[in-house]
Amino acid sequence: MTKDFWRVLFIALLCKSAVAAAAEPSMPQAFLAKLPDAVDGIPQLNSQGGVATYDLGANYKSGEDVISLYIFRATNPNAALWFERADSLINFIWKPKGLGEGEPIESFSVPGAQQPSGLRRAYRLGNGSTALAVAEVNGWLLKIRSTSDRLSPAEQIGRLDRIMKDLAVPPSLAPPHPLVLPPECAEADPNASIEALISAEAIRQPKGEDILAAGMTALAHADSVIGGKGSLAEEPTKYCRMKLPENLAPFGTAYRNIDPAKKGWTLLFADSGRSISGLETIVFESGKAQPGGMVTANLLDRTTTAMILKGIPLVDAAVPAVTPLILRGGPDGYNSVVYGTHTVHVRDLGDKAPE
Repeated sequence: MTKDFWRVLFIALLCKSAVAAAAEPSMPQAFLAKLPDAVDGIPQLNSQGGVATYDLGANYKSGEDVISLYIFRATNPNAALWFERADSLINFIWKPKGLGEGEPIESFSVPGAQQPSGLRRAYRLGNGSTALAVAEVNGWLLKIRSTSDRLSPAEQIGRLDRIMKDLAVPPSLAPPHPLVLPPECAEADPNASIEALISAEAIRQPKGEDILAAGMTALAHADSVIGGKGSLAEEPTKYCRMKLPENLAPFGTAYRNIDPAKKGWTLLFADSGRSISGLETIVFESGKAQPGGMVTANLLDRTTTAMILKGIPLVDAAVPAVTPLILRGGPDGYNSVVYGTHTVHVRDLGDKAPE
């Protein structure tokens, strides 16, 4: 069979697929176009845009008072999940530098919201303090970090409230995802099938039909990544937190479905809004379909199939191999799905397609 045959078949399968990525979360462009020149009376030092229009940041500074704002369309858009990531990194980085005990974590609402939108917390730091807030607005996340050498933790919370008012956050068109963290898993992942570092024996050199199957899996997965029905963001209590090796734990938090019939896992990467997933897919041996595995890099604008394997790998086996793709943020990989579309973009199959 020709390479063109596989391309035509791929398009036909997509047209017949009942699975479609949900409409992408929206944020008014006027809000994304420009962050305030000053917040709480502190002038903007610099700003930076990231991936297309999917993230925007700015830093503010006056004396030793520093504020950082970051607005981004995160994967798994749940403020509690990404607050946990950012809070863990603050503890990991700043504990050796004198970070004191944190105040209790509390929920809060952005101006105009009818229910809690996010979580926040303040810490004593030297003679001053530092604070973190993460909120969900229209499927996007807003992260605020404020540090001062003179404000108390309570005063930092007051500053967070004033920053929210200065930002003029647009009205929320939909309720945020539940501010709940999954419990710890009671046992190891029963579905992980590659226990050692990913090796040449585990990694497949995929054929055209392997890439087709992975594309269909990625299409379904895209809906979950942006918080669709039954996803980690929407129903966190149906998931559990996996135990990670000590060398990986500070840099990511991994979750899997409590139901063992729903195989796979997702790791939230650092506090960047990006994630990595290990999924079950179909691979073909001698023309026969059998269970296989794949790893996706879930970026701010798309999910990309980075590896196709003979089984679902353990988290610590997959993450080192896929991290470079997460950091580059490019479309490299066998196929990718842009969130909010029904289209799978496939890398030129070249000699991967069967003849």
